[in-house]
Amino acid sequence: MERFSSRLVYIHEDLHKFLRRLTSLGGYCTAQQAKSLQLAGWDRGVRGRLRLLEQLGFLRRVSKYPVVYQVTKATTRLLGRDSSMRRRVGGIRWKPFRHVC
Repeated sequence: MERFSSRLVYIHEDLHKFLRRLTSLGGYCTAQQAKSLQLAGWDRGVRGRLRLLEQLGFLRRVSKYPVVYQVTKATTRLLGRDSSMRRRVGGIRWKPFRHVC
């Protein structure tokens, strides 16, 4: 796997927009859903771009049939969002439980 900064060269505005939409919708999609999110206009183009994003480490395949992809931590890093943002929503900040012996 290449370094994060070198993988960014392959992410153009359309792919960035797709990853942003996918992340905001929950982070999972099939090839058909990716097509409806306008990743590409034809089926082979959609599958090719999904494979490219998988090879670059921005998506992970989580099932074989139907093929379902999930965004990875590299995608949230690219978009500038991390899991701590979800915990801060509503003014409540999550704190880990510490067991005192």
